[in-house]
Amino acid sequence: MTRVRRNPDSPDSVRTRLAAIATERRADFQAVLTEFVTERFLYRLGASAHASRFVLKGATLLALWQLNRRRATWDIDLHAPSRASVPEIVAAIREILGTPAADAIRFDEATLEADEIRTRHAHGGVTIRIDALLGVARIPMQIDVGFGDVILPPAARAEFPVLLDHPAPVVAVYPRESVVAEKAEAILTLGATNSRMKDFYDLFVFSNAFAFAGPTLAASLEGTFRHRGTAIPDELPLALTTAFMADPSREVQWRAFLRRSRLDAEPDPAHVAEAIQVFLWPLLCAVRDAVPFTQMWKPGGPWTPEAE
Repeated sequence: MTRVRRNPDSPDSVRTRLAAIATERRADFQAVLTEFVTERFLYRLGASAHASRFVLKGATLLALWQLNRRRATWDIDLHAPSRASVPEIVAAIREILGTPAADAIRFDEATLEADEIRTRHAHGGVTIRIDALLGVARIPMQIDVGFGDVILPPAARAEFPVLLDHPAPVVAVYPRESVVAEKAEAILTLGATNSRMKDFYDLFVFSNAFAFAGPTLAASLEGTFRHRGTAIPDELPLALTTAFMADPSREVQWRAFLRRSRLDAEPDPAHVAEAIQVFLWPLLCAVRDAVPFTQMWKPGGPWTPEAE
């Protein structure tokens, strides 16, 4: 009797293996499905003619950099160097979705919707929503494309981790310095109205996980603040003070963010604010005063002279 071999890339096989991963992680199965769809879209992007046009940014990078996967979000944030119309972005995304890939994922282009994103910056962006299919399972996916930001140092291609044994995505990714610069600019600009606890959390994690060369990070901050027309104040901004994060309303927002992200054993918000202040304020002062900043940052800080 001849045994029929199961196709490892059939929807049923892929779904079964993803379910095993969800069980092993004690994670929500829908979240693992969404992570897989994100991974397979990025594979198509990296294998397409648009690989050099779009740069991956956002919380998806936390998985690439092996930081907290629970904080990683699987909505896809992309950067394009120049503004494009909604139809132009839709056409590019359709071409990416059509890139051949043997991974059991199909994209239901009949569900594709696109809207213009209006932001506080002049360039704006485009958001795309589409359903992916794994057999009968339907997985919503969102792609946000922003335009025209400064990326310093330049984006570099990186291999994205895979859940199963499919070919790994290789895509252009934002440098850590630009992530820090954009989050710092957002914190200063939003000021007392800021409810984006994710920016504070990410800066705290980055300052503890990575080393930074002062000159490179200062250049990235200078480029981002100049491009966005954001001035650095003479006095320590409220958003970088412990008083800001220790405010009762902010503590409520912080706890809600931790709960949504399933981040249980994290520091109190005042400690986070103090750590971010030590990390960012010396740099921001140097950028504001147009003086060289040559110190180095080791994971956890503080800034030390280059020779140490």
